[in-house]
Amino acid sequence: AAYFKGNIVVVGGEDRSGYLSDTFVLNTGTWTWSWIDTSALAPLRDHMAIWIPSLLGSVSLRWPSLFVFGGHTRVECEDASGKEKSDTKLVEDCTICQATNTGYELVYGVKIDGFPLPRASAGFVLDMDRLRLIVYGGQGVEPLGDTHVLNLQSLDLRPLPSISHVQPSQGQACGGIPLQITGTLLDGTSALVRFVDETGECVEAEGVCTQGRVECLTPAWPSERGGTVDLQVCVDQGRWSCPVSWLFSSSAQ
Repeated sequence: AAYFKGNIVVVGGEDRSGYLSDTFVLNTGTWTWSWIDTSALAPLRDHMAIWIPSLLGSVSLRWPSLFVFGGHTRVECEDASGKEKSDTKLVEDCTICQATNTGYELVYGVKIDGFPLPRASAGFVLDMDRLRLIVYGGQGVEPLGDTHVLNLQSLDLRPLPSISHVQPSQGQACGGIPLQITGTLLDGTSALVRFVDETGECVEAEGVCTQGRVECLTPAWPSERGGTVDLQVCVDQGRWSCPVSWLFSSSAQ
């Protein structure tokens, strides 16, 4: 939860049904609740949330903004026998909720250069005198004892490219499958497409931009057994899109 100008904002959490992705705001003047549509947010637990006031002269933070970062989410994966199971994963990116004059605007999947390694239950404090966010400790793969300082005036929160459709939705792990990616903000000259699994294993392929879409040949996946991965695209060395799922099927099929 986070507090800002008489409002307590509650993001995600966990109940008997599992991890949650909804957001509610409690007005402590009227003691009434309101709801913010954050349905695109990954279900979260053990994350960090903090309100940051608008910063004069900042393109990215011209509105008060709620930073949600880190924590755990649930992912579907396969066990050693190939059966599907649900597992816990550390969240690697941030979600920004900006309180504009017309309502709330959300920016998902924000990647910030120099931001701390994925972690849950970290300590954090906002230093408004020096316009910085300080994050320390927390739980990663193992307990952490590091400290990171984020310069708030250096943030770039311009809209990310987004992927609406990938054709085909799967391909053999040996690679060489022609891939077409459509979405928004995919206009440019060159592109890079990357495939990342839950362990951090990553392969990339160079692509070209054609009439608002990205085309490439899939690279070979290190494991012939394949598996479900996150697919992202970057245009003209810009920012990476939010991930979508893609399947490397077994080369033996």
